[in-house]
Order: sequence, then structure tokens, then C-alpha cells
Amino acid sequence: MRYYKRFANCFPIDGYKNYAVYDISRKDVFAIDKPTFELLGLEIIFEELLQGLPNNRFSELLDKEIIFQCPKGDENLFPFIKTNWYSPFSITNCIVDWSIDSKYDIIKALEQLDKIGCKTLQLRFYPNIEENQVVKALKCIVGMNIRGVELVVPFSEELIKFITREFESIVSIICYSADSTSVKAYNNCQVILTKEMFLGVEQCGVVSPSYFICNNDFFFESNNHNSCLNRKISIDTHGNIKNCPSCSQSFGNINDTTLEQAFKHPDFKKHWNITKDQIDVCKDCEFRHMCTDCRVFIKDPENIYSQPAKCTYNPYIAKWQGEEGYVPVEECGTYTWETGFVVNHKRVAELNKQLWGE
Repeated sequence: MRYYKRFANCFPIDGYKNYAVYDISRKDVFAIDKPTFELLGLEIIFEELLQGLPNNRFSELLDKEIIFQCPKGDENLFPFIKTNWYSPFSITNCIVDWSIDSKYDIIKALEQLDKIGCKTLQLRFYPNIEENQVVKALKCIVGMNIRGVELVVPFSEELIKFITREFESIVSIICYSADSTSVKAYNNCQVILTKEMFLGVEQCGVVSPSYFICNNDFFFESNNHNSCLNRKISIDTHGNIKNCPSCSQSFGNINDTTLEQAFKHPDFKKHWNITKDQIDVCKDCEFRHMCTDCRVFIKDPENIYSQPAKCTYNPYIAKWQGEEGYVPVEECGTYTWETGFVVNHKRVAELNKQLWGE
């Protein structure tokens, strides 16, 4: 009898309707069925159990290197990875918004970010911004501890070529109001072109497969903290310091409050530890640990565990809005102030029988 074990960097994730395996080292994900999910949770798996899986799943697990042959008694030599997450920094990421009407000193704000040890930054410049203001801000970052910068700017071919040539800390650039929608490489930097206009804070909270992230750090952080707001600080176009520029609550203005003073406010961390496993509907979704979680645009503003309002996936029937047979989550249960979302299992069973014959 042969025995097998799951590779430690492959995590089976359960959803209400579907199941998935996250290969966080290879940044890949693929669907599995419930029997496969249950087997992958075992410390050691008997070959005859794997052979009993439908649709040649056993061979697929081997080919994708989700499992490996492990002699009986050696399973403890290959322990599963703990999903703990830790960072020595109080703040790890930041969004800074700037427009032609901004009245704060963006250079001083960036210097404060460097002082508190922030490593990643998204700089978002609103329409009609002067290009020299963008360059000035990027020059300030040179020599700082900020190692990863994502830039959001109106499209300008000359500006993009200059930035990608001169600034190594830029990891990606999103250019809005472009002539076409595409992804290009400029001097080894990924540049995403979109014809869409920049709507600022109203664009936050969108849930889409194109925004899914599957890697070690994101997965571990998502299991322990909020996948959007944990260790995040933001400065909106008016200089207000917030958890996110879309938030209504401010913790002071950068003109008279330091970033360190702001994140020490008692309420600043109130969303940091809200995980996807606690949130209505999300906790039943197989994609929950790949998806950033918006706590600003939610279906019930009075419930901090409410489902993101801009999510168009229904995990109870495994359908995205626009797909044939899709119905919104609200048809699969009820929302109440006391209990949050409660699944109507009978209704869901009827829908899945109609859609999938189950």
C-alpha cells in the first residue's frame, strides 16, 4: 500500500458550493470537489482513497504536485505550514492621493512614511495633474526605505517612458484615460493602460477575478487580518489621514498631525483584525483568501461584518453576475440586523438543482 501527503504550500479551501486548492508558492489556484478537499486535509492519505476519486483526480493531483508519495511513518518529517502572519512594522502600506486642489506638502508626507517604515506605496494622481509634480514626488522616494511603488496617473507616453527609465522602485503603473486597454512592459515595468476615467475613491471596493492575489504573504495575512486595511494608512486629496481614502472617518490632517499620531488613535486599528472568515457571505466563498476586503462599501453600513457591496459573485451557486443562471446573493438567504446574512438552504438547493442538476 502506498501513502501520499499534501505539499505544505498547497492549501485546500472550502466554499459553500465549490472548493479550491491554493498553491501559494506557484501563485496558482484550481478547483476541486468535496471528496478531494476532505482527503487533502488528512495527515497521510491511503492510495486506495485517492484512486476512488472521480474524473482521474488522483493523476491530476500528482501532475500538479499537490500531493507526493510519502512512506508511512515519515509524515511527521513534512509538517504542514502554520498560517501565522507577522510584520515588525506598524504600517506596511499606504495610499497617497493628490490632485490640483491638494493643499498639503506631499514631500513631507512621504518623508513621514519613510520614518515609520512603510515599505509599499500607491501614489494616485488625479486628472489634470502637472507631470512635474509626479516626478518631484518620485524623486523624493529615491533613497528611502519604500521599496515598492504603484503609480496611478493619467496616460502620457513620454511620462511613462521617463518614469520607468529613471525610477527603479516603481513596480507597476496604472494609466487611465488611455486610447486603448492593454498591458505593456516599459523598461521591465508592468504598465496597465485603461480607457476608463479615474473616479478616485468611488473605484474602491470592486471585487473581480482580475484583482485576485494568490501568494504566500497575502494568504497568511488574509487568514489573520483584514486583507485590505491591515497595517494600512492613507492620505486623501485634502490631506486627511485615514485607514483608506474612501473612509469617512479621519484621524487628523497631515498639515497638523503626524502619521504616527494618527495610527496611535484608539479607533485606527478597529478593522485590522476582521478576517474573511468572519464576514457575511465571504466566509462561504472559495475565493475569500485571494480577495481584498473592502470595509467601506458594504451592504449594511451598520454591520462591520457585512458583505462587500461591490461583490458580484454568488458562492452559493458558484456564478458571477452576467453568467447564465446567476441570481444575487439576496435570493439565497436573508439579511437581518440581528444575525447578518442567513442562508436559505432549501432555496439554494433548488437553485443548484436547476443550474447543475444536483
